[in-house]
Parts: sequence; C-alpha cells; structure tokens
Amino acid sequence: MAIDRRELILALLAGAAAARPALAGPGGRLVACRTTAGGAASLCVFNSDGMELFSAALPARGHDMAQRPGAPEIVAFARRPGTWFVAVNAVSGTLRAAVLAAENRHFYGHGVFSTDGRVLYATENDMATGNGLVGLYDATCGYRRLGEFPSGGIGPHDIALMPGGDMLLIANGGLKTNPGSGRETLNPGTMKPNLALVDCRHGAVTRRIELDEPLRRLSIRHLAVAPDGVAAFGCQHEGDADDQPLLVGMLDPDGGVAFLAAPDDALQRMENYVGSVSFDKSGEFIAAASPRGGQIMIWRKASGKLVKVQAITDVGGVAALGPGRFAASSGNSG
Repeated sequence: MAIDRRELILALLAGAAAARPALAGPGGRLVACRTTAGGAASLCVFNSDGMELFSAALPARGHDMAQRPGAPEIVAFARRPGTWFVAVNAVSGTLRAAVLAAENRHFYGHGVFSTDGRVLYATENDMATGNGLVGLYDATCGYRRLGEFPSGGIGPHDIALMPGGDMLLIANGGLKTNPGSGRETLNPGTMKPNLALVDCRHGAVTRRIELDEPLRRLSIRHLAVAPDGVAAFGCQHEGDADDQPLLVGMLDPDGGVAFLAAPDDALQRMENYVGSVSFDKSGEFIAAASPRGGQIMIWRKASGKLVKVQAITDVGGVAALGPGRFAASSGNSG
C-alpha cells in the first residue's frame, strides 16, 4: 500500500480528550472521554465526521476506553490511580455496569478485551506491595472479577492484545502510586520500566524487555500493536526537564527495541510527554500525540522516518480511522 505523506489525515474530535479515541458501534462511531471546566465528566460519542451524537455521564475524569469485540459496548476507565470503570452502550449511551476496584487494588486507566469479548483484562496495582497486576473480569456476567495475575513489573499502565489473542503486552511504567497520595510518584529513584509479554491463558510472564540503565527514568506508558506483531510504545520522561530523550519506540516480535528519531525542535515541543500512540489501519504509520506539546508526530514504520508533524492544541489521544487516517481528540478546538 502506497500512501503519500500529503494523504495522511487527522480528523479532530474537538472538546474531548482521552488517551486514545475508540471506534465503536455502527457507522464508524468514535468515543472519547471529556471533562468540563466545572469538573463534569462524560463519555462522548461522535460520528465519523467528528460531530458529537450524545454523551453519557462518568463518575469522574476518564482516561482510556476499551471496545468489546462483537458488541457496541465501551468500557471507560478512571484516570490513574483510579478505583472504577464503567461499561456503556456506545449506541444508546445506556450504562451497562459500574465496577469498583477490589480491596487494596486500584486501576491504572487501561484495559483490553479477549478476542471473543468475554474477558476484560485491566491493569491494576497491589497497594500493599506496589507490584503490578492484571485483573480479569467476566464481561458476560456484569464484569464479575475472575481473578488476577502479575503484570511483570511495577506501575502497569497500558495493555494490548497481541496478534493471535494468546499474549498480552503490558507497559510497566515503573511508577509506584497510591490513591491516597494522588498522582505522586512514590519511587522516583528506583524506577525500572519494562515491556512484559504475558500468556493470558495462564498468566505466565514469558518475556521482559527493560530499557537501558540511562533510560530508567523513561516511563513506558502507551501501546499500539500492528497486525504483523510490531508494537509501538510512547513514554513520559520522569527525569530532568532539560533532558530530551526520544519518546517513541518500536518493539519487534523478536524483542528488539528501536527508538524513532525526531528533529530537536519537534522533540523539544513534546515536553518529554507522550499521551497516546496508534498505528493506522494499514499498520504502515505510527502516530504519537503530546497534550503538553500540542503536537502529533507521524512516522513510517518500515523506515522509521518522520513524515508529518501536526500542531493541535491540547491534543489528548490519537487512534486509527483507516489506511493513512487518524482520529485525534482535543480539549480545545484550536
């Protein structure tokens, strides 16, 4: 598939901000989370042209969403460290379920469904030990909690299902948190971020990929997986603000890691913060959004070459719309 850089399209969902918009329901509907200046939070549903159709109230600020396969149902997670998620019908806006975190657990804002849509996997924290967990929830029975298994690290944030449906990729960001102390990082000097592959059939960690020692303050946060098994990951630098490490990388199926280069000025504008990553539907392009920098960068996967830089004020998330097409959520229409 040949897509010229001029054909790369970003459709804007103004007034909504989320880790990444989700596709849901008939007609290519899009879903994103929104919080007003007054603090009212909602899940917003848009048509494929970016026009809002309706919204559903959330208990508090939402972060990311997970689309249930085979059903127009979206799960929205609280912003980390959060204690709830809700399931909403993406066509009618009807609340299907509201779930609180188990005792001594909190959510990290992300989850993913099994390929058959029966099980939801959510990233969680054991507040007694600080160890990361994956909680399992039965979507066919009101999201009853089925159990948990280790995430393979501390501070699991995003989670993705690998092609084939048997393996989970987990971004263990290395940040220890607790709802009692808000978003404060409790272990800044001992961060050990990693990417972990976990067999979701029995919860075994099969591989951990750690960043090199000089990059230990680079918290791995968000994930996207292409059909060929190549994963993209976006990071947030927890070190000196004057440092400007590369923030977006690729993980190949053999465990090799390569960071994607960017010009100094474009990297500087990202302000050491990536809020979302996505492949387009062809798997040929990688997009990364920075809400702090008000900017999206797009690379060609095969070459690692940066092909587009797009300024979008307060951009929150980016998601695939089609080959060479992305949807972006923004809290500001500028």
